[in-house]
Amino acid sequence: MQKIGIFGGTFNPIHMGHVRLAKHYIRELELDKLLIIPTKYPPHKVARDLASSRHRLEMCRLAFADVPEVEVSDIEIQRPGRSYTVDTIRQLKQIYPQDKLFLIVGSDMFLTFDKWVEFQEILLNCTLCTAPREGNEIESLKRYKIVLSQYSENLRILDIPALKLSSTEIRSKLSQKED
Repeated sequence: MQKIGIFGGTFNPIHMGHVRLAKHYIRELELDKLLIIPTKYPPHKVARDLASSRHRLEMCRLAFADVPEVEVSDIEIQRPGRSYTVDTIRQLKQIYPQDKLFLIVGSDMFLTFDKWVEFQEILLNCTLCTAPREGNEIESLKRYKIVLSQYSENLRILDIPALKLSSTEIRSKLSQKED
């Protein structure tokens, strides 16, 4: 049985914060493999200035080229229409029926997880993992973990040092021709 992490996102663009987080999760969760899965269209937000899925996929491949445990997957990009995490988990359970899945989400997504499409099914099929984006966020994550624990005990909050970077900030700086 392998331990497989699932790290999805818009990755518009992917940045060193994502790569750093991925490496921490690989080490902390002792993952055999980490799937990086860019989404075609983010279901939870309107994505302005969205680079093509082909470009975001290639950026992910370039960003993780030197991380042997990472596999960049186009599983969501190939799916027609909007793709929800539950759809991806169902498909991955068919591909990896004997393996243990770990879904990695940002702290903002963790704190609204009960609003996700069929979130209970997701929790039945994988361990939900997050880390604080900011140092003072750990307590709110712990409180929300108690709420989610009524559905599953497979919840992990990792204490990974935060790196303040965001794709939104990077796009803004690029549009202003800043470094």
